[in-house]
Amino acid sequence: AVEEILQNARNSIATAPATVFSVGQTQPQPAKYTAAHLTALQLLLTRIGEYGLAERVQRHALDLEVERAGGDNDVAVVECMHFLMVILKEKKNYAGTEEVCRRLIAARTAVFGADHIDTAKTQDKLAEILYRQYNYEAAETAYYEALQAKEAILGSEHESTLNTMDQLVDVLRAQEKFEDANGMLQVSLETREKILGATHPS
Repeated sequence: AVEEILQNARNSIATAPATVFSVGQTQPQPAKYTAAHLTALQLLLTRIGEYGLAERVQRHALDLEVERAGGDNDVAVVECMHFLMVILKEKKNYAGTEEVCRRLIAARTAVFGADHIDTAKTQDKLAEILYRQYNYEAAETAYYEALQAKEAILGSEHESTLNTMDQLVDVLRAQEKFEDANGMLQVSLETREKILGATHPS
C-alpha cells in the first residue's frame, strides 16, 4: 500500500500540482482533496524518509490553505506552515527553514499573540536554525527574545525556560562572551538545584 501511495504521489506531482493522490489510480485525478488530506500524506512520506516529495506535498497544502484564508493569519495556515518548517529542518535546508520560521512567527503572533507559548517556541526554533548557520549574533538576539517570552509565559523556573537559557549559553560561548555565558549558566544551575535538588543528574 505504501509503494502504491508513493508511486501515485510521484505521478500526480510530476504531472500537475493540483491533483490528488489515491491508491489504485494510475492517472492523476482532478483536485478534490483538502489540505488536511495532503498533510496526512506528507506525514506518511516523512515517516518513510521521502522528504523531497513530502516537502512538495506540504507546500501544495499550504498554498491551498493560504488561498482559502486569503493570507497567512489563519489557524490552519499556521499548522501547514509548521509542518513545512519541520520537513525543511529534517532536510537540513536551514536557509529554507529560517524563511518559513520567520513567516510562522509573524503568523502565530497575528493569530495567537506574541505572548502565546507556541509563538515563543517558534522563536526558539528560529534561534536554533540561526545557530546552525553560524549566525551567532542573530541567534543570540532570537534566544534572548524567546527567553524573555518564556519567562513571562511559563516562569523563570520552568524546564523549557531553563533549556532556552542553556542554549543561549552555547551561543554566547561561540562568540567568546565567556563572562555573560558563565553568568547565565550559573543562574541556570542555581535554579535547577533549587527545583530538583543538588544531587539530581541535571
